[in-house]
Amino acid sequence: MSAQFMFVIILSAVAVILMTMVIRSRRNAAASSEVYVGNLNYYTKENELKKFFSQFGKINEIKIIKNNRTGRSKGYAFIRYKTDNEANNALASHGQQFNNRALVVRIAKSQAR
Repeated sequence: MSAQFMFVIILSAVAVILMTMVIRSRRNAAASSEVYVGNLNYYTKENELKKFFSQFGKINEIKIIKNNRTGRSKGYAFIRYKTDNEANNALASHGQQFNNRALVVRIAKSQAR
């Protein structure tokens, strides 16, 4: 076989491996029952988030992230739903107005805890 032909075969194999990795990472990202909610008003309370986001499914946990020193909200939270499907449903709220701010809603990236 010629060197060019071998190069094309190797390049094709690398492309297949990379595509497989991308597909797996997207599958794993979509398979999370936790969503990140950003651009929150600093005075947003947990019960307000629960009232708004419960329309998308059963909420297991809400965690508003706060500054350790001041105790003040950092303007984002994590909401854990009972199922991955409910978390995906919550993505529909991305860009909606909540307490006069446009929400940023994404599937939360997994983190070693």
